[in-house]
Amino acid sequence: MDDLVTGTDDSSAYARAHDLGYDLHAPHWMIVTQYQAGTSDTALTRSVERAAELLQMGPLLSRRAELVLLLAQRPAPRAAGGLWSRLYEEVRKLLPGPTVEIGVGGSCEQPSDVPRSWREALRALAVRRAEPGGTGGITVYADLRIDSVLPLRADRVEAEEFVRRWLGPVREHDAQEGSELVETLATYIRHAGELTAAARDLRVHRSTVRYRMHLITSLSLRGAADIDGTGPDVRDHRNWPSLQTAVWVSRILDAARWGAP
Repeated sequence: MDDLVTGTDDSSAYARAHDLGYDLHAPHWMIVTQYQAGTSDTALTRSVERAAELLQMGPLLSRRAELVLLLAQRPAPRAAGGLWSRLYEEVRKLLPGPTVEIGVGGSCEQPSDVPRSWREALRALAVRRAEPGGTGGITVYADLRIDSVLPLRADRVEAEEFVRRWLGPVREHDAQEGSELVETLATYIRHAGELTAAARDLRVHRSTVRYRMHLITSLSLRGAADIDGTGPDVRDHRNWPSLQTAVWVSRILDAARWGAP
């Protein structure tokens, strides 16, 4: 597994997998799992392996830096409808105690794609780990659609500039005042602007969300003028996809997962 993660040529990878009785010709996905505490153990490794077997995913497993690595095919057709969420559900059934978090990278059409999927899985896990509430779950990198506005090859400077462009003044306010404006904005967007639903998730009063959104709007518009005089109006739903992406990218940057692991 280490050779696949760090990068190897396709022909030797196919040959070595064949010697081990494993077929790498089908599309595979890199999946990383750990406890909420940022650790892993034998019980988690066995649970992930058993869950993948139950879903007929043909798994290859290893442990690396407190993570359980799983290189596997998509869950069996009978799992359709849940797909990746079925993997999380099966792991939770087998290991009902501690909170588990999972990140899924993009598909690998050949072994040389594994390092890219590995990086994507780590980014997805970083986004999952930053979700409020600490309830665990699974995040699929493709669902974040980050690559549509910021390609995987973009460097850290480009990622930081993207976040600054969309969230700069709001993040600065959070850092200086200890506020939770970025999380409020992300929750507000996730609930399509529904104040009541956002307030329920944030566990605050509806009026608190309204006040925070007024402050976020003021900060964003004032800060945008310092950048290029145009910038994001958080009230405009057309800006929401980019704002949500900026939140996810900021979480990846905060977890130091933007560059190579």
